[in-house]
Amino acid sequence: MVAGSNPVLGSISENHTNYCTLMREIRMFNDLYNKVRNRLKYFNSQPEVYEVIVDDDFEYTDEIEKALWDIKECLDLPTEEIEIAVATRHSSLKKS
Repeated sequence: MVAGSNPVLGSISENHTNYCTLMREIRMFNDLYNKVRNRLKYFNSQPEVYEVIVDDDFEYTDEIEKALWDIKECLDLPTEEIEIAVATRHSSLKKS
């Protein structure tokens, strides 16, 4: 023992240091636990399902043809390529 040191105060100081270290480790563990728990909740949750209502009477072909002709004008494509694409689109729609 060192001359002039108080054994009671020394043990209190050591206990306080041990207590602070323990509390810091508990907080770190709780933080890790909460992160893992939140990740598990996120990945185990059910995905949201949306219902899509499609109007079958709408003519998509007209919009596609208009878009093809607009692309032809913007990119200066040959007319034959657009006519082939439109004819192919019409023939595939007739088959289905």
